[in-house]
Formats: sequence, structure tokens, C-alpha cells
Amino acid sequence: MQLFHAAANAGSMNGAARRLDLSQPQLSRRLRQMEERMGARLFDRTPQGLRLTSAGESLMPLAEQMRHTADAVLRLQPKLSTQGLRKVRLSIDDLRTRFLTLHLEELQEAIGDIELEFISTHQHLSLMNRTTDMQVRTCLPDSDDVILRKLGTLTYKIYAHERYLKQNPQPDFAAYCRLGRWIGICAEPLWYPDQLRWLTDHVTGTIQMRFNCMSDCLGAAKQGAGLALLPSFLAERELDLICLTPEQAQVSSPEHLIVNRDVLREPAIRTVMDAVISIYKHMH
Repeated sequence: MQLFHAAANAGSMNGAARRLDLSQPQLSRRLRQMEERMGARLFDRTPQGLRLTSAGESLMPLAEQMRHTADAVLRLQPKLSTQGLRKVRLSIDDLRTRFLTLHLEELQEAIGDIELEFISTHQHLSLMNRTTDMQVRTCLPDSDDVILRKLGTLTYKIYAHERYLKQNPQPDFAAYCRLGRWIGICAEPLWYPDQLRWLTDHVTGTIQMRFNCMSDCLGAAKQGAGLALLPSFLAERELDLICLTPEQAQVSSPEHLIVNRDVLREPAIRTVMDAVISIYKHMH
């Protein structure tokens, strides 16, 4: 219909072809194909140029209407980008929240005027029913309707408060595993499966208390409650915590960004994704 409309207004194949940036033979061929589909000639090809047949004159008002509609879409297009999604919901637990808030200035600069809503939870929120827009977690999704991006690897080592170590000395790390008092992780397969497995496999000492939040494990360790398997990026900021295994991480967990495939077309989603990916390059 666009070719038909251009040819009718130009009055010649050459003029319409120039307007449409097509070759004259290509335009002529496509108009003949259109006439074959319509079952009627739309133009009389005369020495003076193209002249609409009665069939073409019947079709011309519809072509004009379609042209006006297309022009209206083009006029509206700049406004559509300002009406897109402006709030993005990010589902993460307390540990990932702590990490991102350590880089708030970089995050704010990257997302501009987008409102980022942190949903701190240890529950699985559905991406499909739009309870949340994206998640950061260790375990892999069980749906094909999401986009998965590996962000990096989070390392965990063993830490304890210097006061605890002075009050409960042991000859080596193996003795601490056998005889020490430990701060454990609750059974959270969605968030800390590798950490729970390591404690089960290596620690035969007393696990007197367990937490499902890493920030609570950190807080208990800072109070001298025992030894804890903690993320290095968090524990190394605490000057009163001593690392008992500085040379090698006990656990290395992958961090994944999971996004509903349907919202990936939203510019705000892409912006937040790029910001989180960039910030996670700081993690070790």
C-alpha cells in the first residue's frame, strides 16, 4: 500500500522509486504483483505517466488513511519512550543488598531517573507473574522463559573475632573444625546450598546457632560467638575479624542475574541490568 500510494502521488514509476529509494524495475515488479493479488489493474500506464483506474481510485482513500495513521505513529513515537517502565523491582537477599549498597553512587549514576525497588527476601518470587522484574541469586532457574546472566563468583572464607580466638585457641584450622564453636547457615537451598554443604562436610564441632541471613552471621561473628563461613568482600571490611584461611576460599558460589524474557525489551530493565553487571565486576 505504501508503494501504491507513492506511485499514485508521484504519477510516475521513476518519481515514486526515487521517493522510496527503490529501483524503477523493482517498484514496477512489486506493483504488478500487488495488482495480481488484487485481481485488478490499479494503474493505466500512459505516455504521460501513471493514471489511476477505477479500482485504483477505490483503493486510494484507504491508502491515504493508512498514510495518515503511519504519520501519526511517527509523531507519537518520541513520547512512547517516556511512557515506558520507570520502576524496576530487584529481588535479592540481604547479602546482595549489602554488596550493591557499597556501590550506591555508581548505581545511582548508571540508572539515572529510574526508580529501583529492592525486594529483600529469602523467598522465591515469581518472575512470570511480575512479582519482581529480576533476581540475583546462586541457584539456576527452572524455567525457559527467563534470561540468565552470570555476574561473577562470590568467595567465602572462615572468619572469627580476635577475642574468640584468644579465648579459644587451637593449634591449627583442622582443630577448629573439630573442636571450635561455629555459626551455621539454615537450610536455604535457594540461596546458600554450597555453604551449607561445606559446613556439613567439614565441621564436626558445635554449631550452636544458625542464621538464614549472612549479615546476621557476620554480626554474630563480630560479637565473638564463634567461627563463621562468610563472604570475603563483607568480612574483610571488619578489622576485628581474623581470617583463618587467607590463602584459599572454602566456597566459591556463582552469582546469577535472572530476568523475565518478556520485559527484556524495556529500556529501564536493560539499564538496570547493565548497571548491576558493571558493579558486580568489583566482586571477588
